Amino acid sequence: MNKVAEFWKNMTLATRITYARLALIPFIIFFYLGGIYFDSYFFMDFGKLIALILFVIAAATDALDGYIARSRDMVTDHGKLIDPIMDKLLTLAGLLLVFFDPYLSEMMPLWAGILVLFTILGRDYIVSAIRNIYATRGIAMAADQTAKVKSAVLFIAIGLFMGYAAWADVTATTRNNVGTFYDGWIYSAWFLMLSAAVLSVISLVVYINKLISPAPTDDIAEQDIETKEGEEE
Repeated sequence: MNKVAEFWKNMTLATRITYARLALIPFIIFFYLGGIYFDSYFFMDFGKLIALILFVIAAATDALDGYIARSRDMVTDHGKLIDPIMDKLLTLAGLLLVFFDPYLSEMMPLWAGILVLFTILGRDYIVSAIRNIYATRGIAMAADQTAKVKSAVLFIAIGLFMGYAAWADVTATTRNNVGTFYDGWIYSAWFLMLSAAVLSVISLVVYINKLISPAPTDDIAEQDIETKEGEEE
């Protein structure tokens, strides 16, 4: 227990915020699933709404920890390592929740959800493998701009899906009596989700090109200096 306390004490503020993102994930899952399966008026009405609020807070910490790390000179190798992992876990939880939500499944084909899920997550794991290859060479590969945009778009898309489901629970709205505005809401969420999938493929091509291109080690090492905590693939 003392080792855990010492580990936490020696951790930078930015890294603590990153771990806070991990701590929020179980609560997001609990409240969202509670809104689906718990026979309770509180969970049926507000479970998904609470999960949405927690998801927004967790997504915001992705930018916050990076900002603090850069502004206060708190960038650490440990932070660079765990930040992408926490983002992947948050993304995975969000995608699984919205794609397998019985209410949302009425308005999205399962095959499309699975295709997007495998495209985004498959890209993440391939990029992680490429990063590990460079790590064995003593080189930390910086995230490219396309990857950063992809992450932001994906978080917004998941938030829109969760927000739509939460709104339906709070207002007791069924799929049969939604209006044009709310149809546009779900179409916008789908557009952003598909955009994130396309950006994932583009970003993967960029990383693979870096892997197979005979780039000078010194040039890649210079990119490493620009690597900051909070940058997601």
